[in-house]
Formats: sequence, C-alpha cells, structure tokens
Amino acid sequence: MIISWQDASSEIKEDWLRLQKEIRYSSDKLKENYIGLEPESFLDFNLIVSETSEIKAFAGVAQKDIWQGFNRICTRLFIRPKFRKMESQGSALDQYTNITSYTTALIDYQLNKFKEKDLFISRECTFRSFAKFLRTFDLNRRMTLLDGFYKVCGLESTNPKCVQKICVSNNSFPHINRLDYLKYE
Repeated sequence: MIISWQDASSEIKEDWLRLQKEIRYSSDKLKENYIGLEPESFLDFNLIVSETSEIKAFAGVAQKDIWQGFNRICTRLFIRPKFRKMESQGSALDQYTNITSYTTALIDYQLNKFKEKDLFISRECTFRSFAKFLRTFDLNRRMTLLDGFYKVCGLESTNPKCVQKICVSNNSFPHINRLDYLKYE
C-alpha cells in the first residue's frame, strides 16, 4: 500500500525512526542522502508500507524555487534492503517483488497524483543509461529525456553530483524553457 507521510499512523512513524537508525549504521554508500531526511520538507512524501506498518520503500516529491515551478519526483528513493530482492519471499498479496516493482509503483503514484504539475526526474548518469532507466520503468510514453545536463542544485553549486540528466513529464514539455538557465554547458 502506498500512502503519503501526512497519512502515516504512529506505528509507521515509529518504524521511520527505526529505519533511520538502520540506515545510519548500514554500509549503504548513499546513506548520507537519507540520514536525517525530513518527510515534512517535501511537497509530498510517499511510503510503501506492509500490512504490519513496516516501511518497505519511500520517495519524495521535491519543490524548490530554483526549479521555476517544476517539482522533482522520485526524490531520495530508498528501498529497505530486506525488500530489495523478494521474488521467493513475497506473499501472494504482495505486488512488490523487487527493486523495479517498488520504483515503478512510486513513480506511477507520483506522476498520477501530480499530473497537473510540471514534473521531472533527474539522475547522475549518461544519456544512454537514463534512456534505459526510462524503458525499464515504462516511462517513454509519459516522459521526455532532455538533451544536455542541468545543474539541479542551482547555478552556484560546485558539487559535480548536481550536474544531472533530466526528463520531464510530457505535459510539462511546453514549459521546459523555464529550466534553460540551469543548463550546464
């Protein structure tokens, strides 16, 4: 089941604290992206939770002034390690069986919930690997991969990880000129 943070029960919020501790002491090379994450700071923060209120995965919809009215979906996507490969462990009731199914579910949820907004996904990768990402998650019909790289943290950022490829939802395509100033040459 996918829910928004504002609808999370106290049990789910308690599990959030446990999950934060798990991440802090994990060997996950991207753990700094998730430690201290504040779900309330997002336009929306979505969780996939089990029948027992355990958080399986999460991703936010981020909103920043520098994006000129665009919102980034699939922000800080995280899948709890024990749920990353569950093909043999999933129950018949569990539609989420691997990384692809969790990611697809969260992206679909966010694209549908915010279809009236200008949306984008960004990744630190090559054009070819982002195109593969779009095919893997069946996004080719709903999103358009833009040429070039964009400084998604703003022009003043010197962090090389902030220079990323982006794709925009097709209904946002007429408004992409608002992102031109972030284009990295």
